[in-house]
Amino acid sequence: MLIYPDTVGKKNLNRILNTTLDDAINEKLKVDVLSNSINKIGFNTQVSTYPSNLYDSPDAIKDLASCDILLGCVDSEDGRRLLNQIATFYLIPYFDLGVKILADGNGGIEQICSTIHYIKPGAGSLKSRSVYTDEELRAAGLLRIDLDEYNKQKRVRIYCQCASR
Repeated sequence: MLIYPDTVGKKNLNRILNTTLDDAINEKLKVDVLSNSINKIGFNTQVSTYPSNLYDSPDAIKDLASCDILLGCVDSEDGRRLLNQIATFYLIPYFDLGVKILADGNGGIEQICSTIHYIKPGAGSLKSRSVYTDEELRAAGLLRIDLDEYNKQKRVRIYCQCASR
């Protein structure tokens, strides 16, 4: 099962396997491109796709509940938390994977960091491992539901940090 609302962009071509310039130009859905790639392998793998945010797709959540294992590679703290909650509620092992690429400011890469967290059903959470803070979780939720308010609060926080120096 693949769940993601975004389309392929040119910036994705060097890091998402099997994507092409045609996929980026035509703004094909990432879930469809990856589903096609899986099908081309020829093992008759059944792939369900949901081109939506997990928060907006009760059907995707229902299907996740029937999985044997969850692999998450999400961009937000609230997305991580939701997957962690689903895994905990339905007693499904959950792997949270992340990659962070730090640019050097000159077109190169300064550092690449990655993490893998395995959450055994009934034993801990990403929050208990300090993967994110309550403030980061709150900000991610606000970004998802109210971009204007998120930007307003971000500007205020930046101003307050500068003013306190």
